Amino acid sequence: MAYGLRVRDAAGNIILDITDRVGTVLGVATITGGVNGYVTNAGFAEGAPFWMATALATYSTRSPGFAFDAGLNRLSWDWGGASGVDHKLVYGVY
Repeated sequence: MAYGLRVRDAAGNIILDITDRVGTVLGVATITGGVNGYVTNAGFAEGAPFWMATALATYSTRSPGFAFDAGLNRLSWDWGGASGVDHKLVYGVY
């Protein structure tokens, strides 16, 4: 069987195969607690979007809700009228 790239660990197990999807980080942003906003990036058109938000304080119990608009290449967040702590947002495509 023909294949492209295969990467194996020391035990010979395949850990990456050409059929796997590998993510690309498009950017990192700081979300201000309680403030709605968005990021727009043309790179979103290159694949399926992903994002991860992590609170910058250990006492946080709230995170914003997220929505993606493919037509605008825009990832937005909304706190639903509640306050919150700042978050670090990492976003990209795979």
